[in-house]
Amino acid sequence: MPRAERPFTGPIVVVAQSGRALARSAGRAGISVHILDLYADRDTRELARSVTRIGSIATGFSADRLLEGLHRIEEREGIGGIVAGSGFEDRIDLLEAMARVGRLLGNPPEVVRRAKEPASFFALLTRLGIPHPETLTEAPAGSRADGTGWLCKRIGGAGGTHVRSAEACCPPGHYLQRRVPGRPHSVVFLADGRHAAIVGYNEIRVQGGTGAARFLYTGAVTVSEPPVAPAVEDAVQALVPALGLVGLCGLDFMLEVCGLDFMLEEGGRYSVLEVNPRPTGTFELYEDLGEEGPGLFQMHLSACEGRLPRTVRVLGAGVVAQEVLWASGTFAIPDDLRWPDWARDRPAAGTLIQTGEPICTLHARAAERKAVDRLLSARRASLCSELGWPLAA
Repeated sequence: MPRAERPFTGPIVVVAQSGRALARSAGRAGISVHILDLYADRDTRELARSVTRIGSIATGFSADRLLEGLHRIEEREGIGGIVAGSGFEDRIDLLEAMARVGRLLGNPPEVVRRAKEPASFFALLTRLGIPHPETLTEAPAGSRADGTGWLCKRIGGAGGTHVRSAEACCPPGHYLQRRVPGRPHSVVFLADGRHAAIVGYNEIRVQGGTGAARFLYTGAVTVSEPPVAPAVEDAVQALVPALGLVGLCGLDFMLEVCGLDFMLEEGGRYSVLEVNPRPTGTFELYEDLGEEGPGLFQMHLSACEGRLPRTVRVLGAGVVAQEVLWASGTFAIPDDLRWPDWARDRPAAGTLIQTGEPICTLHARAAERKAVDRLLSARRASLCSELGWPLAA
């Protein structure tokens, strides 16, 4: 694979809840990155120039450890740029602090703030004529949100852990969003501040059921373009200049890279749920689907420099899926464990996994949807049966 050109002086640092996928993508272009994240997983260490743990999944980022890690790299080698992944949607202060240490290769703090502040974001959708669920920053006057019609979401939340059926009031730092029937999807795209190039579509999977964690993200699977694809792409093309989005993002919608999430409603309509102004967890699906070329990390850097490819749709045979395994009990990773190639985000030997924390991520590729689901199921059963790992119900 040819080595990509790097328009940056000094090494690139990735800061995210997990930096493994970005390190893997960077390696496709011959770029060795430093990683600051919450896990310091075994495979991340194999992929990166250096790895520093800067917090935990339970407590989030430690501002002191994050900035100390950046300053240490800056003093030793200099920093060519900083790529921020997941975890900063509700920590704009950390993005601002990071920007004072090195150049952000991605959306600046003010863009992230505009994208994640619900009142202004959904007002923007209304002005642009983009469909979205009714959204309120306080409970409806004179009524009780009984959980059947409204969801309560934390501003800047990610991964579904923050979503609950609404109670009588909307706590500070949260907003209400009317439930929309359908299936959650997202579209991954690249942006240069003016235009967007679509990478691909995927269906988002959540735990389901009736428990508190029923909206928890459990994985995603690639899908062909849905019937609403032209309308969703129009929405992306309108939002990019309106918000000034750059780099790899996602849009979540109800029919979910930067990222835009949407919900596909019955009858083929869609509703935008949120935009993710940073590389999303689902971008790696397309790294697995399209195995040629320098990868999406290099394209992210180029897009941030204003060089957007004319086309970036990943063309590859089959269907790709990922599944996060969540622990329902506490246990330690065995010292003698030999991880299979299809398990990623591998904790180091001896790591203590707490109830409700992610264990690892399973990946699978097959000719069609049912086959990839069967493969994921078999891999899950094999790994868990062999090791006796408790999984979240």
